Amino acid sequence: MATFENIIVGAGPYGLSVAAHLRGAGVNFAIVGRPMASWRSNMPAGMALKSEPFASNLSDPERRYTVARFFETRGKAYVHKGVPLSIADFIDYADWFQRQAVPEIWDANLRGLRWIGNGFELTLDGRQVLAKRVIVATGHLAYRHFPELL
Repeated sequence: MATFENIIVGAGPYGLSVAAHLRGAGVNFAIVGRPMASWRSNMPAGMALKSEPFASNLSDPERRYTVARFFETRGKAYVHKGVPLSIADFIDYADWFQRQAVPEIWDANLRGLRWIGNGFELTLDGRQVLAKRVIVATGHLAYRHFPELL
């Protein structure tokens, strides 16, 4: 059974950013999830981000993988603010960020999590792994709640 210091559950913007920082610090980790899955399947086509492009960067320790750099690598004009960043461009940017900063992602779902006294046992689509720490970066959709009144 594989053992890790840290396992990040969730491969959206926060999970990818945490993984990039752990990788940059040389910390043992694994990241589990489908990259940007929630954004791909739950955001309306044609949507634009509320944040300005300059404020939509994922985070890496050296700030090498910014939205501006992504646009530069594509030969596209980058506008710092005032022009909304489309969801399509943001997802493309996140995919590029992931390939650069966090290429090793396990495309799996967390099926079970259990404290075993000195760490956690995780069941991932039938495979079990151990981790000292679990970092949950699953986004908000898993925790949606609509009051009965609504």
